[in-house]
Amino acid sequence: MRILFYISNISFGGAGRVMSCLANQFAAAGDDVALVTVRKDDREYRLDDNVVRFTLTDGENSGNKITKNLKFISTTRKICKEFKPDIAISFLPEPNFRFLLGTVGMRFKKIVSVRCDPPREYPTKLLQIAAKNLYKFTDGVVFQTPDARDWFGKKIRDNSEIIFNQVDERFFDAKFQGERKGIVTAGRIDPIKNHAMLVDAFSKIADKTDENLYIYGEGRLRKPLEEQIARLGLTDRVFMPGNTDDIIGTVGSARLFVLSSDYEGLPNALLEALAMGVPSISTDCPCGGPRMVMNDGENGLLAPIKDADVFAEKMLWALEHPDEMEKMGQCAAEKAQAFQPDRVYQMWRDYVEKVINK
Repeated sequence: MRILFYISNISFGGAGRVMSCLANQFAAAGDDVALVTVRKDDREYRLDDNVVRFTLTDGENSGNKITKNLKFISTTRKICKEFKPDIAISFLPEPNFRFLLGTVGMRFKKIVSVRCDPPREYPTKLLQIAAKNLYKFTDGVVFQTPDARDWFGKKIRDNSEIIFNQVDERFFDAKFQGERKGIVTAGRIDPIKNHAMLVDAFSKIADKTDENLYIYGEGRLRKPLEEQIARLGLTDRVFMPGNTDDIIGTVGSARLFVLSSDYEGLPNALLEALAMGVPSISTDCPCGGPRMVMNDGENGLLAPIKDADVFAEKMLWALEHPDEMEKMGQCAAEKAQAFQPDRVYQMWRDYVEKVINK
């Protein structure tokens, strides 16, 4: 089978990681695989040597948005004519739109994937109309949660599959021994992650615990978050170490992993924490990703979005009931077997073969 993957970049983010893993897995299985991105970056997720690489630009990316997108669409069509895929898979809104417009009339199968909460992925009426209509002309759509799927019409829903993200084997093999310390979160310092609510929640229990809060990651809201931490008098209790290459060490040894997002797709950081058996608390955010992998009180705790009071209560309860949380962590690790790379890859392969053969 000749399979082409299409995305803006594989230099960061959950979608880029998932796509690079899939490209590698299909290539390792003996398929002819190509990956198309807007450009090639210095730091990217690893690709198998057998994956053919195409880029939509040669480093030159000037011009207005309309001109650039028209060029991307034209180049996409040329690449598809050259590679001649049997099937192509595209991730994320802009790449999905460009890909579908660039391949109109081309006779190979097409799958697009919705990776986040649709009302946020398509925030304007025009984008919502485009998604709900353009995706009708695909041969398949992959969603991460039922809530995301149900936002679309019947034709798209009936032509779709729900597939988890996969978690690297290393996280399943990581079994922490020793005393857990710290409340930890990891992710972009970005509005959707709502670290401000998390810091506010921690401020409500800081005098009731010796545990500190660690926020790993970088992003455009670092300075306002630092100012909030200082304003609340928490500079010696809340730490922002930046990005880390040792998620297993930093998250795997945590007393609690916390996710405070206002919305997500299927958050990789949460899946990794669950796979390691780390006691976890998450907002029950749209489009239902945390709720899909966590049952409140069974393998973790869920809290409403944007509610610092309830999140604080959940954190304090968790810290005061370590035995119960440890049991939840063990249950989480067992249920996380559903995210094993081989299992998730097989779901993708089964769906791809189904689409090709229908």
